[in-house]
Amino acid sequence: MLIRAPRPHRPSSRSSDLQKKNLFTSKSELNETRTIWTSFHFLPGNFPCDGGRPYEGKRKWLARTIEPAEERDVLLVCRPNSTLATAVINDLAVHRDENYYLYLLGIRMHVLADTWAHEGFSGTCNWWINDLASTPTWVKSNEPIGFKAGTLKKLTISKPLITTPAAPSCGSYSYLGHGRMGHVPDLPYACYTYQPHWSQREFERNNPEAYMKAFRQMVEAMSVLRRGESTFACRTYWEEPSERHGQMEEIAGIFGNRAGYDGSQGNRQWGHLVNQLREGQGGLPPLDPEMWMSSASTQAESNRNKTSYYLFNKAASIHTAFV
Repeated sequence: MLIRAPRPHRPSSRSSDLQKKNLFTSKSELNETRTIWTSFHFLPGNFPCDGGRPYEGKRKWLARTIEPAEERDVLLVCRPNSTLATAVINDLAVHRDENYYLYLLGIRMHVLADTWAHEGFSGTCNWWINDLASTPTWVKSNEPIGFKAGTLKKLTISKPLITTPAAPSCGSYSYLGHGRMGHVPDLPYACYTYQPHWSQREFERNNPEAYMKAFRQMVEAMSVLRRGESTFACRTYWEEPSERHGQMEEIAGIFGNRAGYDGSQGNRQWGHLVNQLREGQGGLPPLDPEMWMSSASTQAESNRNKTSYYLFNKAASIHTAFV
């Protein structure tokens, strides 16, 4: 299908892609969104084998009762070091010799990182899972986070305190992922407390610490794969050799510093570090978001299955089927 497609097609996999959608949408669209977001952004990890927590939230939305079958969506809450997170990494060894392997590796490293950033939320449009049961606060000041309700169009990483609005439907896009928390979970310098609707307990998040664990876990996973070892174990983290201490301290400093995330200063810091870690392989090429799309669109049909666009989509399909 991808080879014969007249031109590449973009799926709705980011909140900004949903800005043109109505908050009331069809069940088929909601199911498609659920498949994409649970596979790529909010990997399920709250199963009994993970020591998962049960649903403890409210069971009434106005006159509507949340059914036991709907409460089971708590199983889809994203958590790090889950059985499924470990499985998607170990499955990579099966694909090591395939031409799409590096694309699949990149996809799953993103998924692994998101299990840390998106802990406590799910890739479903559910008020009873993803809404907030209390007002989130900053840890350092103990002050409420100054959220402002906006629209899906305004939900951007450059304005992290803009949240999705409360909606008159308990199954709308307003309650997808961490929309009700804006982009605060994605800020590596943020330390905050919050209580998701599905839980009776409050959680404290230390993103600089969590993001460092995510980084170390990703490096450990790729090291295991590079060495050709058969099994990656959860809760294992790369320990840097002495010559890397300075770089790791620099990374920790960027995670803990707002300037390391916002604007051109952060880009320069990361670019400098990435080039160091590439060890003489040359600097990163300038980002061209349209390169893959343009290349695939101009290729003859017989060559389209060799393009980065095709290989990425093949890897994405394999990943979705596995999850």
